[in-house]
Amino acid sequence: MLIGEATYGWEQDSGRYKATSRTETIGIAALFVSAQITQESMGELDDTGLHPASYRHVQPKRTDSAELDRPLGVVRSSQRDIPLGESATRVQDLLSMYYQLGLLLATLDPLPAEIELPLATGRKLESYRFAVLGEERLSRQLTDYVTRHLQARNGRDLIDLWFAPEFPLPLRMRFADRKGDVYEQWLVLPD
Repeated sequence: MLIGEATYGWEQDSGRYKATSRTETIGIAALFVSAQITQESMGELDDTGLHPASYRHVQPKRTDSAELDRPLGVVRSSQRDIPLGESATRVQDLLSMYYQLGLLLATLDPLPAEIELPLATGRKLESYRFAVLGEERLSRQLTDYVTRHLQARNGRDLIDLWFAPEFPLPLRMRFADRKGDVYEQWLVLPD
């Protein structure tokens, strides 16, 4: 059952980027729970990928944000300052993560068995380990794509991502949360 829709935006100019996403409930689901979540990530972009400087996550009743100060080696979150330590050059946020994983999958040869990314969530700094499970063929809008399947576990939550080299975002995402709810998102391609 279709319960929501996410729209992603991307802008880049002179070594800077801005990524946005807006997710909202639609259809019958919106009659019961009307929710809207927005994310924004801004920073620098170079040959090694994305280097977020700020992240904002707005949802009903709560806003989280993070400012990444790489020279000082801290993330200023909406809660407190968190030291970056050795992860200063690799840290991503919950939105830039998708683009950075896509770039890594396109450039790493051979692919490692695991990709580790430190993520600033706006509340904490957490390390995610994405197991590279191999290639899988997926069909979308009458076209077959060879994808690379990644999987990460965060506590009792499970995240599966399928990246096709043709797209900067995952072709398919699946989230299984600790309550047993499963949410799936497919990339809708322009005609």
